Amino acid sequence: YAVGAANDPDARNGLTELAMRMMAKKTEHVPENGFDEAIDRAGGSSGYETNVDDTEFWIEVPASALETAFWLLSDQMGFFKGAVDDAAIRHQVQILAAERGQRVANSPMGLATELIPTELFPAGHPYRHVARAGDAANLASLTPSELGAFTDKYFVPANAVLAVSGDVRPEQIAALAKKWFGDIPGGATQPDSFAPIPPMQHEVVLDIGARVERPVVKMTWLAPPEFAPGDAELDVFSHILHGYRIA
Repeated sequence: YAVGAANDPDARNGLTELAMRMMAKKTEHVPENGFDEAIDRAGGSSGYETNVDDTEFWIEVPASALETAFWLLSDQMGFFKGAVDDAAIRHQVQILAAERGQRVANSPMGLATELIPTELFPAGHPYRHVARAGDAANLASLTPSELGAFTDKYFVPANAVLAVSGDVRPEQIAALAKKWFGDIPGGATQPDSFAPIPPMQHEVVLDIGARVERPVVKMTWLAPPEFAPGDAELDVFSHILHGYRIA
């Protein structure tokens, strides 16, 4: 889905990640934790992740269980909103708070994660929307209708890409896509959240005090958004700098 932290409203930082987590847990036709159980029965695995630009759900199953994956992903897209209530939101916000505390507030390098984007991007820039320790507090008052409006805007066919690989035939995929996604309202394509990034005029050095075993040097550069010109080349270059061998 073409939605990430950059699309979070300023007062709802973390909303995309919260929506993603909830979509992977329960829908109108899949009970709590039913996704994991269905995928386990099929002998597969699954996962999800989000960043500033996009959100991904993936399922890996034997070819014989392909339709199970289509059913689960289509239910997330078309039948999530009806399963949302205040209790479900509170539960997931609590989980998000615990993880934000572990990854950001209680992590020796967590403060750097919050501070670096504020130096790289000007005030009001969407790429400032990174995981922050206080995100759960801002999401505590979120309502089912507000979450539903957000998913209706971004988690729709017009704002999504479906990719299938493996022992499958194109006509088989087309038929399954029509069967499971064809009746879901398409929604509207959303404009890219890629905001212009003013070039930095000088190097910025942050000296952050933290409880680390030894001094840490972290270097960060401004780079093009995902899939923008130059992004792929810099991915390769970063792997080379990191010491990975590119076959």
